[in-house]
Amino acid sequence: MLGCLLSIVLIILFAILGFGLSILSFILRLLGVNTSRTSFQKPETPQQPSDTPQTRVFQDNEGEYVDFEEV
Repeated sequence: MLGCLLSIVLIILFAILGFGLSILSFILRLLGVNTSRTSFQKPETPQQPSDTPQTRVFQDNEGEYVDFEEV
């Protein structure tokens, strides 16, 4: 009986905690506070085209379609 009552109290406590955190994050989002951790990362730089030509990985006869039912 006591274990059932304790589990019900814990479920209600976690539900209140989750609901409170969602309301807090909603209010912070409305106020414009940036809570994401990506703001600490350096900004991405666009890739510059290289002057060296790209070499092919596969030859012309490689990478052909193979029907596995025939194998």
